[in-house]
Amino acid sequence: MCIEGFPTSDQFAEHHIKPQQPIKMTGAAKQLPAYHKWTDEYLVAEHGNKWMNVEPKKEHRTMSKISTRMWEFIDFYTGRNVYSVTSLDRDMKYVQIASRYTNQQ
Repeated sequence: MCIEGFPTSDQFAEHHIKPQQPIKMTGAAKQLPAYHKWTDEYLVAEHGNKWMNVEPKKEHRTMSKISTRMWEFIDFYTGRNVYSVTSLDRDMKYVQIASRYTNQQ
């Protein structure tokens, strides 16, 4: 089944959890505050000096794993075939958890 956005928790339980049916939610991420707020510019301004681990995608294993600051990663990730494998920094986790209860990111 494919729906636009998120189902209600009752709909999700009734139509997907109980009968163990998959669901595809198109456009759902765009409804989250973080989708619009957590731009590259925001991440650099708020968390740019935090350290993170970066490694190449499977197709490009000639690059070594590196540690870099978030602003450096954001500066070069769009032009390279890399991704971050780091956990969220404690400050970023707090924002994520708090937003569940306050509807803010």
